[in-house]
Amino acid sequence: MGKAIYAIDAFPDDAQFWRIDWIGGVAYNASVPSEPLIEVCLARLPKGETNPLSARSRSSETKFVAKIGVGLLPFISTASVWQKGRPVATDCAAYRRQLTIDAKSCRTEMLGDLTANYNAIPRSYYRFGTSWPHVRETLMMVQEQDGDPFAVMMPTTEIIRFYYAPSTRLAQALFWGEYGETFNAERSGVLEEGVVRVHLRQWMQDQDAWTLARYMCSPVMQCETSRLYSGLQLYQLNSPNVISVPNQNLPCGFPFEGSTTVQGICLPLPGPTSNSPPRWLILRIERCSAPFPFDQVIVDRDNNSIPGENNEDENLIPAWAKDENNRQKVEKQAPDTFRSNEEPRRGLDPLRIDLIEDRFEGLKGKKLLKEEKTVQRYRHSPLKVAANQMLTGLGTGQGTWGTSSLQFTKLTTVQSREPKRRDVLVLPASMETFVLL
Repeated sequence: MGKAIYAIDAFPDDAQFWRIDWIGGVAYNASVPSEPLIEVCLARLPKGETNPLSARSRSSETKFVAKIGVGLLPFISTASVWQKGRPVATDCAAYRRQLTIDAKSCRTEMLGDLTANYNAIPRSYYRFGTSWPHVRETLMMVQEQDGDPFAVMMPTTEIIRFYYAPSTRLAQALFWGEYGETFNAERSGVLEEGVVRVHLRQWMQDQDAWTLARYMCSPVMQCETSRLYSGLQLYQLNSPNVISVPNQNLPCGFPFEGSTTVQGICLPLPGPTSNSPPRWLILRIERCSAPFPFDQVIVDRDNNSIPGENNEDENLIPAWAKDENNRQKVEKQAPDTFRSNEEPRRGLDPLRIDLIEDRFEGLKGKKLLKEEKTVQRYRHSPLKVAANQMLTGLGTGQGTWGTSSLQFTKLTTVQSREPKRRDVLVLPASMETFVLL
């Protein structure tokens, strides 16, 4: 049985091929408040064209702007091609290149300045067309090399997608301002030099421990996540409207300092002179050689499923209550479309997207360590479902981080904790109160 290919309902639902040109601003999501919407700018490929980055494709003037939940960032990438809302395999090997970058010496520039004031990205090489208003204020990470001030350029949204949001849960936590709440700080920390223990909250996946271990050990990464969310908050507070327009200014740098080699899909651009080496516009990062600040990661979690010595005890209570009605709802739902304006499609199996160990040279050959459980509190009761109902996809739209009693698919949404609520002062029910009102 082949792997399911999932659609995004906000993308064009026609037989044409559409390339993701750029990832733009982030806006408030009125339908799903805890998952902001991010703008995705797509360009329609000319008829008969199969190369998404050919000169003919890049000159396309037919544009479309979609708004999807930030939880779908792991599922999309710039220069990817879509048809009827689903990803289409394309060959971009000719644009794959390795570049050396010094993260500490990078600076931030606005895309509009790079194109209008400096002509660093000529319109004839990458045409934004009618989507221009949706991306002109997006930020670029720029590095000078060999005297060229614009030798290497990369959108900050790509840094966010690759380093900070490798899973849906981490993407939601990043833009919801709860990156540091994804693990139990009291049970996590550096045990000894090179060994980190990460106690994940129950809605996180084991593979997220790699990213969170770096977060715990890297003050730079902690600063960048805080800076991104603070910028979003400040923009929202200063907006003249209750629901502000998308914020394209997403400041975020690398989660480390020093030199690294990145491999990705890179578009060559003309240098400052005819004899200069080409400039490089990094559209998509695929690999990174930067080392991690640890040697081993021990992962534990709130809902650790490792059996304890007492796992045969008949008096253990069930881990969750059975709900056949909810189970039937799961089986009836069509699982192949992601929607950003409603609760996610529900399922059991996660969609595995580009395992994080394959992204980073520093994780090559490493495996997460798990401690043995001594005491088991709940009886293990695996969910059973018909084979034809097993889902292998991610969804989006968590609602308000746990208001639903249902369990959702991984890399999409899993039941979380209840959102924090402020205490509200309530006036006494009396005649005096009635007169005052």
